[in-house]
Amino acid sequence: MLSSSGSSLSIAQQELGQQRFKTALKYAKKAQREAPKSPVPHNLSGIAYSAIGKPVDAVKCFRHALRLKPDFEDARKNLAQTYPLMGQHENALLSLQKVAATPDAFYIKAQAFAALVQKEEALDAAGQYISNAPQDKRGYKLRAFIRLRFGLIADALEDYEKAREIDPQDAETLTLMSLPLARHLRSEDALEVASRAVAIDPNNMAAQLRLAAQYSEMGERNQSIERYRHILSQDPEQANALKSLSELVSGDALVELERPVADALAHVKKGSEDEAYLLFARANIFVGKGDRARSDQDVTRANRFFAKRSPYLAKPERELADQILARFPAPTPVDLDATTDMRPIFVVGLPRSGTTLVEAMLGRNTMVMPLGERGTLGFLLEETLTKGLPFGPSEIEKFRIEDRRLLPLIPEGKTAHVDKMPENYGLIGFLKTIYPESRIVNVCRDPRDIALSMFRANFSGSALNYTYDLRAMAERFNLYARMLVHWHKVFPNQIYDIHYETLVRDIEGEGLKIAKFCNLEWLPEMASPEQTRSQVLTMSANQLRVPVHPKSVGKWKEHHLLLEPFIKGLDPTLWPSVQSV
Repeated sequence: MLSSSGSSLSIAQQELGQQRFKTALKYAKKAQREAPKSPVPHNLSGIAYSAIGKPVDAVKCFRHALRLKPDFEDARKNLAQTYPLMGQHENALLSLQKVAATPDAFYIKAQAFAALVQKEEALDAAGQYISNAPQDKRGYKLRAFIRLRFGLIADALEDYEKAREIDPQDAETLTLMSLPLARHLRSEDALEVASRAVAIDPNNMAAQLRLAAQYSEMGERNQSIERYRHILSQDPEQANALKSLSELVSGDALVELERPVADALAHVKKGSEDEAYLLFARANIFVGKGDRARSDQDVTRANRFFAKRSPYLAKPERELADQILARFPAPTPVDLDATTDMRPIFVVGLPRSGTTLVEAMLGRNTMVMPLGERGTLGFLLEETLTKGLPFGPSEIEKFRIEDRRLLPLIPEGKTAHVDKMPENYGLIGFLKTIYPESRIVNVCRDPRDIALSMFRANFSGSALNYTYDLRAMAERFNLYARMLVHWHKVFPNQIYDIHYETLVRDIEGEGLKIAKFCNLEWLPEMASPEQTRSQVLTMSANQLRVPVHPKSVGKWKEHHLLLEPFIKGLDPTLWPSVQSV
């Protein structure tokens, strides 16, 4: 029960401090009525609205406060902090033009510039924050976030180490640095910091989930299952853990998850991300029970949530593809004999097409270093693509130097490394120009099997948001096929198409051909990619740990009704072998 003493304004401030935002909003509105000419209650209302997920209402409140007092800097700063929640990063920067150059202002600027793909400006603002507050670990974590946003993993790890020096007991820092450590091939270090984060703060759910995921990525399936079960012993309705566990177990262990998932669904907020995760989990359970129809229903419902939150915009993607292809209009000679101490092999294709399998096979060669979905050049080229910047000899050399600077530590004796970022297919012209000596392996697979695998998975973030919608997926697949037709013309005999269906039926015969194309010696162990000791940071981590098999070939036929919108959306001139059901 709230005390009746004290003004409505002071009560609102107290409630904000206790993070009771709805009650704070109630008293802030009361304070507005009590003092209609004061900007402070409107500012507090805006803070409360922002905290409960209503940024539009928050912006109205901050603007009203500024009309009452144009030099009210707190309201202007809060306004700038709220605009990004609406995707209005330019407005955030405009708002900050009238705010003093404080650390908080630099912090907001850095976030806004990063969102607007202005790397140097973002890093400069983050650096200004650090200069003004050198002992504030937030500044280093901010700059690490920005560096990761632009693929600068090695640089980001330096910042996390500085944040760790300031506060060695900060579980958040340890949790955040675990994944980039793994991406930089430091899997044991990634495991160590995640374990340390959990030891410091056993109730930190992000740390718990990261530790469980790291075990899975390292092929330690049993330890991963144990960690997820430990999480569920603390929170039986933890949606992410239930979904992840449903992907790791099978048989009776999978069916036993049905009751916990049902209980969680009964209590979860409808239309939430957690509900979508639980629907994916239940879909996996239905597959285990042989109920494909109900599984497809749950998968469709789950994807509908993510598609609504992050819709795929086909037009700008087509326009960007056109701009890229226009840079490489005609056949381009390449110098395959260009000297290098480390030949890049780019494995491209659509996600879920088998790129992880091909990388693991190549990585079993003792002369090859598999780097996973590195994709650093894609990040480095982002501003060139989005702003139409020049790509001449000086830029090419700069990209090559910077890309090689950011390579993880590679043991001596290796002569090639594999970057298996699938969607590098859109950058083949750039890749072959920066690295003429590189090899490009394009993994082809029946698009219907890929679509089924994509739709049944759950890709985090917005980079693969087309996977949430079957019609959008068809648009993206058509774009991929069109770009590959162009690249084959521009770089004849420089792209090797390997068909997944053929590879899984004859991995030794087809693998030998890939090895020859990549100028590698074929070794018998390359036919056993499941024995790889490398970490796998993709959704293929669990599938890769079993011997190669063709069981998933043609799986789409069992779900043809589900896939009908996708199949109808495929361009028959680009996919002539695909017949509509």
